[in-house]
Amino acid sequence: MFLMDNSFSDRVCVLHKLINMTVTTNERGVQNLFATEPQMYTKEITVTHNEKAEMLNGRVAMLGVIAALGAYALTGQIIPGIW
Repeated sequence: MFLMDNSFSDRVCVLHKLINMTVTTNERGVQNLFATEPQMYTKEITVTHNEKAEMLNGRVAMLGVIAALGAYALTGQIIPGIW
């Protein structure tokens, strides 16, 4: 809450501290508040989505081959229950 004897400039400075904004004054003495821009950053992408999907697909295929070999070793049938 502001006191009545505070000037507009003092209120703007308090408001600036409260909401983290940039205060500028033009040649006629008019003050403007502008939002402070957030810090920009970039992230290096090392592995793309397609590469991750292909690695998962290959791992699941290897698991299927091992499961098929294990089923053949245990039962003697290529697909147990059918052949």
